[in-house]
Amino acid sequence: MATYTLDPEPTTLHGHYSPDLPPVLTIQPGDTVQFRTLDAGWRSFDHADPFTRLPKVPRDRERDLGHALCGPVAIMGACPGMTLVVRLTVRWMTVRRGRVKCRNSSA
Repeated sequence: MATYTLDPEPTTLHGHYSPDLPPVLTIQPGDTVQFRTLDAGWRSFDHADPFTRLPKVPRDRERDLGHALCGPVAIMGACPGMTLVVRLTVRWMTVRRGRVKCRNSSA
């Protein structure tokens, strides 16, 4: 089983859902994909100083009105109507009163 990482780049990032978007990655069943995406304001989470505000990532204002999404990902052998099992591991980061708090969550 392989592990892949999808970073928010112009080829993987969009702010709308459409079944017409071509897959940016094709994986085998059982593979792992780590998604790194932007916050709701289209800014990066990953920067050296979490207390500074980074500029927004450019987007198409006509097409990308929603939250930043990475993907889509195709799964080899998957067909419409099949059940897809997904295990999420989310890393949360909050800044409150000058302190950064991180925690992991699985669902």
